[in-house]
Amino acid sequence: MVLMPTTRTPLSPNGHTLPVYGMELAGSDNANSLITLSTDGKMRSWNLQQLEEPLDPKTDFVYPSKKPLSTTCVAFVDGDINSCVVGCEDGNAVSLIRHAPTPDDYIT
Repeated sequence: MVLMPTTRTPLSPNGHTLPVYGMELAGSDNANSLITLSTDGKMRSWNLQQLEEPLDPKTDFVYPSKKPLSTTCVAFVDGDINSCVVGCEDGNAVSLIRHAPTPDDYIT
């Protein structure tokens, strides 16, 4: 018996355009979401019951030089779904704030 996914995310400019290498469940036991990161520099938050569209399709991380942040892994600070550290293809570890006031404030 071959098991197939019950929900599949379609290709969309609101989702990821390159492979996803990092994902983590963030939030509490009662209210959580799946956070995904990709080498395209995008972080997306997903409702686990509805994976067709991300909850926040506009979180794109770039270095100050405007180069996309090619992330390969993510770790959230315990109890804080807004702050995380990501590992990047270029060997850097970068501290991020998901809901910063401006895109220039995402990277701390």
